[in-house]
Amino acid sequence: MRVINTMQINKIEASEVQGFIKDIIKAYKKFGSTRIENKIKELYNTTDGNHHNLIKQKIFDEISTVYGVSEKVIKQSNKRGNVTQAKVTAMILLHKHIKISHSDIAKIFKRGQSLVSRKIRLFNNLNLKNIDIADVKLYYNEDFIINFELINKKIVTFKQAITNN
Repeated sequence: MRVINTMQINKIEASEVQGFIKDIIKAYKKFGSTRIENKIKELYNTTDGNHHNLIKQKIFDEISTVYGVSEKVIKQSNKRGNVTQAKVTAMILLHKHIKISHSDIAKIFKRGQSLVSRKIRLFNNLNLKNIDIADVKLYYNEDFIINFELINKKIVTFKQAITNN
């Protein structure tokens, strides 16, 4: 049986840290600071700690089930109809449940930040009278509201289950 003393452990930890730092420097040179910063934010930008990715995946899974479209199709930028409703539902739920910024949501869906901001703002202000006809069709569509409420309840239940463990 091999005995490892504290000094050996510190050397191992130091070499791992040095390797990690070298990897960060290589990534910085290859990708730039903005992409690295965005990736770090993506990993840690959540009030639910390590559950961020689980909740994000659950949102897409539930939307895929309800609307009958895959996550890949939801993220495509050139789709219409039912897919648009699924996409808007995902935008709103991602912002609501894991506090992803509008610009990060825009990147996920390959859309402009202003479009994402507008969709989320209009949904949050449904009682306002100055919504254009396209938004009226989407937000006052009974199916959209019913589907949103159904998916939202499932996400809330899922969040409670994983945060209680």
